[in-house]
Amino acid sequence: MAPFSRRAAFDYRASRQIRLGSDDSGSKRVAVELIRDVGFEPVDAGPLRTAQYMEPFALFIGQLAYEGERGPELAYRFQRLGK
Repeated sequence: MAPFSRRAAFDYRASRQIRLGSDDSGSKRVAVELIRDVGFEPVDAGPLRTAQYMEPFALFIGQLAYEGERGPELAYRFQRLGK
């Protein structure tokens, strides 16, 4: 698994993201501002219905980090390609 072997070159500070989904644009703007205020990058996942996909993904990352063979030093990043 090449991503794990490149850990030294990975900038963990650049990967501090929090995903959010909401049906209320005003609430989403407030949440985005709060996320940025505490030093994270907000990732807009669209409407609230996307939470049904975000929650299992978080469980999957926890499984890899705490029950996987490589330990809890694990990071992921969402990145748009071609922009």
